[in-house]
Amino acid sequence: MVTLNKVDSIAMPKGIILYYLVLVLGIVAWRSQEAPSLFLRLAYNVAFFGPFLISKSWRFYPPLVLLFFTLTTYGFAYSFLSYSYPIYLLVGIILLYRGKSKLYPPNKSVLVFMFHVFLVDLFMDLSVYDTSICLLFLVLFPSFLPPIDSKGIKNFSFSFMLITLILASLVLYVGTEYSTLTTAVEGRRVDRAGWMDPNYFGEVVAMGAVVAFIVVMNWGKHNMITKVIAVAALLAGIFSLVQLASRGAVLFFISGSFCYFMLSKAKVIYKILVSLAVAGLVVYILQSGIADFLMYRIETDTGTGTGRTEIWQKKINAFFNEGSIINFLIGFGTKAGNRLGFDYVRFFHNDFVAVLVNYGFIGFGMFLYVLLKPFKLARGEGRKEVLALTMALVAGSMTLEPLRLGYLQWWCFYYYIYCVALNSKKIANQNG
Repeated sequence: MVTLNKVDSIAMPKGIILYYLVLVLGIVAWRSQEAPSLFLRLAYNVAFFGPFLISKSWRFYPPLVLLFFTLTTYGFAYSFLSYSYPIYLLVGIILLYRGKSKLYPPNKSVLVFMFHVFLVDLFMDLSVYDTSICLLFLVLFPSFLPPIDSKGIKNFSFSFMLITLILASLVLYVGTEYSTLTTAVEGRRVDRAGWMDPNYFGEVVAMGAVVAFIVVMNWGKHNMITKVIAVAALLAGIFSLVQLASRGAVLFFISGSFCYFMLSKAKVIYKILVSLAVAGLVVYILQSGIADFLMYRIETDTGTGTGRTEIWQKKINAFFNEGSIINFLIGFGTKAGNRLGFDYVRFFHNDFVAVLVNYGFIGFGMFLYVLLKPFKLARGEGRKEVLALTMALVAGSMTLEPLRLGYLQWWCFYYYIYCVALNSKKIANQNG
C-alpha cells in the first residue's frame, strides 16, 4: 500500500482559495466578446501560473486547471487564458521538474490507451491530435495530486461544483441573450438558452450537478460551506439544464443521480424527503413553462436521436464492409474514421462507435477497460459512488464523443472517478 507524505495530504490553503477566487471573478466579470489587450492577457496568465512556480501550490494544479480551463472554454466572453492544451501540459511538465517530485505511478490502463491512440494516429495520419495530448496530461495528474489523497478529491469535487454553479448562473442570467435556437411551441416563441453547442455545454454543467447531488445525499458528512455550494450548484444546474434543452445532458444527470439515489444507504425518511423535494421541483418546472422546449424536443424526436442512430449504423456498416484485418485490429485513424461511411467529415456522436472505428478492436477493448477499471478497484460505499459517476459518464458518451475528441473536462471527470475508487480501496485496507 502506498504511504502518503505530508505534502501529498495537505488541503488547499485558504489564501490560495481566496486568491484564485478573485481570478475567477475576473473571468466571470469580463463580459466583452472582443479580445482583451495583450497586456491584460499576459498579466492574467502571470497571475494564474505564477503561484504554481514559486510555492507548493503546484500540488493543486489539476483541479485549478480544470476550473479555469473550463470557464475559459465555455464562458461566453473572450477569455484571458489560453485555449490550447499544449500550454497547460508544458507548464505542468515544468512544474513537475521544478517541484523535484518523483513521478507518481500513473493509471497504467490510461497510459497504454494513450500510446495506442498516439501510435495509430501517427501511423495512419502522420498527426498527433488533442486526444493524445489530453491523455498525456491525465497521466501526469497523479504526480501533482495522488489519487488516494481524500483532500485532493475534495478539491476536485469543489472544482466541478463551482464550474456548474458559475456556468449555470450565467445561463440563467444571460443565456437567452445568446440563444442558439428559437422555435415556436404552441404558437409562442421559445428560446434555447446558450452561446455554444448546448449538448457539450450541458454535460459540463451536469457533471457538477451529479457531484453536488451525491454531496446532498451524504448531508451529514460535509461542512456547511460544502452543503451551501452543493445545494446552489444542484439547483442552478437543474434549471440551466432545462433551459439548455439537451436531452443527452439531462440523461447524464439523471443516470448518475438516480443510480446513486437507489444505491445510497441514506435513511428511508431522508430519501422520502429528497423524493418529495424533487417531485415538487419537477412540477414547478413543468408548470412554469421553462421546460417547454425540452419537452418539445423529446416529443418530436423520430426515434433516431436527431439522426444519431443513422450515423452510428452507417459508420459501423462501413467499418465492417470496408475495413481490412489491420483496420479491424487498430482502426482507421482519426482522419479516415471521421469520413468513413460519408463523403465528408461526419462526427460519430458516440464515443464507443468512434473508438471502435478509429482505433479498432484493440483500442475499443482498452477503452472499455479504462472505463471499468475504477469499478474494479472500488470497495465498500465507494463502489456505489463510482458506479453512479461511471453511469453518468457512459450515458453522456452514448450521445456525444468527448472522450474520443480528448476534451479535458470529461477526462478529468474520469480521473475524479478513479480517485474516488482508489481512495475507497485505501479506506477498506485501513479498516482491515
